[in-house]
Amino acid sequence: MYAMLCTRPDVAYSISVTSRYQQNPGETHWVAVKNILKYMRRTKEMFLVFGGSEDEISVTGYSDASFQTDKDDFKSQSGYVFTLNGGAISWKSSKQDTIADSTTEAEYIVASDAAKEAVWLRNFISDLRIVASISRPIDIYCDNSGAVAQVKEPREHHKSRHVLRKYHLIQEIIGRGDMRICKIPTDENVADPLTKPLARAKHEGHASSIGMQYLDTSNSPNANPPKDTYFDSGSLAKPPRFNADNFFLWKSRMELFLSGSDPQMPYFLEHGPYVPTSIIPSIAATTTSPAVPERTFIKLVSNWTDEDKCLVNVDTKARSLIAMSLPDEVFHSIRKLKTAKEIRDTLCIQYEGADALIESRKIRLIRQYEKFIASKGETLAQTHRRFNCLLIDVDPVFLRLYEISMILYLSS
Repeated sequence: MYAMLCTRPDVAYSISVTSRYQQNPGETHWVAVKNILKYMRRTKEMFLVFGGSEDEISVTGYSDASFQTDKDDFKSQSGYVFTLNGGAISWKSSKQDTIADSTTEAEYIVASDAAKEAVWLRNFISDLRIVASISRPIDIYCDNSGAVAQVKEPREHHKSRHVLRKYHLIQEIIGRGDMRICKIPTDENVADPLTKPLARAKHEGHASSIGMQYLDTSNSPNANPPKDTYFDSGSLAKPPRFNADNFFLWKSRMELFLSGSDPQMPYFLEHGPYVPTSIIPSIAATTTSPAVPERTFIKLVSNWTDEDKCLVNVDTKARSLIAMSLPDEVFHSIRKLKTAKEIRDTLCIQYEGADALIESRKIRLIRQYEKFIASKGETLAQTHRRFNCLLIDVDPVFLRLYEISMILYLSS
C-alpha cells in the first residue's frame, strides 16, 4: 500500500481490488496478493521519471471508469492520474460510492472527482510561485464522448437527471477556468490500467507514458532491460519514443511500428495521403460536338465510400501515432502540418539536414567505418556495441554500395 501511494501507480488497480477482502480473505485472495508482490519484486528497478524544462510546469490529467465491474454490489471502478512534465504526481483507483446507471454516468462521476483533484493541484503549484505556466487551465482527458458532452454542454437528459448533485461541481470548476475536459481515444488513455486488468504490452506502454521507467541495471543477474533498449523501442500500444540523438534509429523503428499498425501506412508516408477521386469517362466526338477527354475530379466528402473513408483514415492514424512519440518541444514545430508525409519530411530536414549535409555526414561516417579500431582498455563487448552503433548511423544502402565499389576497385 505504501509503495502504491508513493511511487507505484501501476499497481493501484490490483491493490484497490484485493484490499476489499481484508476482513475475510481466502486462498484466492492470498495468491493474488503474492502475485502483486512478485510483480513489484521483478520491477523493483522501475521509478517515476519527470521531464520538461526549468521554466515550464505542464500538468495533465486522465480519467477513466469501468462500468459495474463489482458483481456483488454492481458499482463501477474509477481511476484518474495526473502527470507533471510526463511523470505521475497524483493517482487514484477506487470503487465508486454510488451505482452508475450507464457508462456515461460512471465516466462523469470520475471526471468530477478528477476535477476536484485538479483544483487542489493547480492551487498548490500556484502557491509555490515557481513558474507562471500553471495559470492555464489543467486539461483532463476522458475517453467517453457522452461524459465529455455532458460536461461541456450540460443538458437535462433521462440518463443524467438522477446523477447526484455533488458530482455537478465540475461545471463550476470549468466555469472558473481551473480545468478543461477533452476527448481522447481509449487506446491513448493512460488511466486505463487504473480501472481494469490489461495485457502486458499495453500495461507496460501506459506505465511508460506516466513516467514509469527502468534504471540501467545491466550488472544485475535479474535485471530488467535498460530504458534505452526497452522503452525507446515502443510496444504494441505505444510507438517508439522520439530520439533526437539517434534520429535514424528512431525513424527505422517508427517505420516498422507504422507498418505493423497498418501495412498501407508506409506507402502513404512515402507518397502522401490518399485523396478520393472519381473518373468521368471520355466522350467520343460527334458531328455536332467535339470529343471530351477522360477527367478526374476530387470527390465530395458526402460521396466517399466506406473504402475511401478507411484509406483516408490511414494517414490520419499515421499522423497521430507519429505525434504521440514526439516530446512537446518537437510537436510544437510540426503541429500545423496536415499529413504524415509532411511531418516525416520536416523531421528529416530538422534532424538529418538537407541533401548536401546528409552526403557530408555519410562521408564522415564512412571514414569512421574505415578507420574503426578497438579503444584501449575497452572490453570486446564494448567494442562490439560501439561498432554496432556506428553501423546504425551509416545508411545501410549507402554502405553496401560503398563495399561493392571497393570490391570492384580492388579486383580491377
